[in-house]
Amino acid sequence: MPLVQQLGALLGLPVRVDNDVNAFALGEAAGGAARGQAHVLAVTVGTGVGGAFVLHGRLWRGAHHNAGEIGHLPVPGFGDRRCTCGARGHLESVSAGPAMAARYRR
Repeated sequence: MPLVQQLGALLGLPVRVDNDVNAFALGEAAGGAARGQAHVLAVTVGTGVGGAFVLHGRLWRGAHHNAGEIGHLPVPGFGDRRCTCGARGHLESVSAGPAMAARYRR
């Protein structure tokens, strides 16, 4: 579905689609709690653990467009719990909402 084009035509405004945490970071940098800051680290915890970097006022995506994906950082001592990406021992495997709920149930 050509969402960007259809919304742009309907609204008469430029439209972009991006990762939710990237959009959150840009919004906070533009007009929220981080307004006026040149560098911003935004972190969210929900079904996953997300992050985004705004450096010099611009979203930093990194060489492979996954800069800020802090949930997939391997963390020593997190054992072999499986992450949503399939790997083991990532921050998200114990710190995301579903992982915390499962741990609480256990």
